[in-house]
Amino acid sequence: MPPDTFYLHDWLGFHAGRTPGKTALVDAAKGGASVTWQEWNGRVRSLASRLHTDGLRPGDRVAWFGTNSIGFLTGYLACSMGGHVFVPFNYRWAPDEVAFALRDSQPRIIFTDPEFESALNAVAGSIPVVPAAGGDPGLVLDTGYQSPPLDPGMTAGLFYTSGTTGRPKAAICTHRRIWWNTRNAVDVFGMTGADAALLATPLFHTGALYTQFHPVLAAGGTAILLDRFEPESYLRTIASNGVTITFAVPTMMEQLLQTGWLDRLPPRHLRFLYVAGAAATAPLVEAYESRGIPLRQGYGTTETNMIACMLHGEVRGRPASVGRIAPNWEVRLVDDEGRDVKPGQTGEIAVRGPGMFSGYLNRPEETAAALRDGYFHTGDLGCFDQDGFLYISGRKKEMYISGGENVYPAEVERVLAEHPSVAEAAVTGVPDPRWGETGGALVVIRPGHRFDAEALRLHAREKLAHYKVPARYRQAGALPRNALGKVVKSQVRDILTGDG
Repeated sequence: MPPDTFYLHDWLGFHAGRTPGKTALVDAAKGGASVTWQEWNGRVRSLASRLHTDGLRPGDRVAWFGTNSIGFLTGYLACSMGGHVFVPFNYRWAPDEVAFALRDSQPRIIFTDPEFESALNAVAGSIPVVPAAGGDPGLVLDTGYQSPPLDPGMTAGLFYTSGTTGRPKAAICTHRRIWWNTRNAVDVFGMTGADAALLATPLFHTGALYTQFHPVLAAGGTAILLDRFEPESYLRTIASNGVTITFAVPTMMEQLLQTGWLDRLPPRHLRFLYVAGAAATAPLVEAYESRGIPLRQGYGTTETNMIACMLHGEVRGRPASVGRIAPNWEVRLVDDEGRDVKPGQTGEIAVRGPGMFSGYLNRPEETAAALRDGYFHTGDLGCFDQDGFLYISGRKKEMYISGGENVYPAEVERVLAEHPSVAEAAVTGVPDPRWGETGGALVVIRPGHRFDAEALRLHAREKLAHYKVPARYRQAGALPRNALGKVVKSQVRDILTGDG
């Protein structure tokens, strides 16, 4: 189906007509409440009709503030149907962050889980806050609503980046770009109507929304929802709902491993676990593969609508890689002058493809800096090997210089994670009177092991050049992370320097 005539809500209508009685969504966090494709289509049309009756027109923005739910996805597709712009907020934001996003995106209405209603009313001003009781905004089913004329270049959603430094930015995503990303995800995952995808990471981020929900919607499978990640309920949900595909970041994988539930409750019907957000370490990959759980790793960003590189069959042989370039994408590695670097050399990852974002809302200067010559310059560093596999070296701004030598934290973190006592490690530059900066490592120790800084230092010396070996080590119960599970390096630095 061509991208100029097909939209997200059209897949809903297609499956409602083709398999009306099949289960489309299951809310595992709310007692297994479910809807069929036909029922869901009615709910979406009803909400789209309500928004139209309330005076919203194509291009108006609708914010959603809440956990994963059937209502969240109903709101998303109702906005697609009405030509409105869906703006999901991070429900973990502090009031000041919410107030900023409201000023930035200027939605006409905010839907929310009832538990957040009073907090939102305190910062929403004149913007109506509507509780979506039971995950749905109290609808009387109306299947007669018809979508207004739409254009594939219209903005479909505004997706805020994690904002580890400064204010978050809203990436602009059009209907056409969603179509391309969805088709790519269906193809690389081999998604069919027989698949059941578990969505356990927040839907306000594109990880779950773009790599799990969009392709299962297009393929006509079933989406299983959890409102938060908790290892035991996550694995029980996989086993009891016949989940075939799910998404996780490496820290989630580590938590699952530590519970022991993978041995007691092996999800043998799982086709694969998709890993992104960071590269899984070799010991973690081996732990899952040895239990018969196939992994696929990938690389993408909010701005690229996720999948730009993909690794599947070769995960065991190349556990540190995030894969080869995905179909319909171009990936370059460039130096500070924009020149391509050679295989084995580190450069900034620059991405181009039809599924890319259009720019940042209200940020023309930052858009111009990020989008150059048709490529999105990610700020991530990586290198290709001779076979075209991409390895992530870290963030450009996280690189530090020790004695005149560039050090990329991700390389050091991978080495430390290979030590049997280390569950996770985060490395950053810390001030040093002799070298300017040297490495500091914050480590999480596995149960049954003890923290031994000298043993870690010796382990690193065996595998790294001397200037890359961290000089400072501290133990932590957990690494500081943002809502997507990414390590917040500024907080790591504060802990290592005694300011945190």
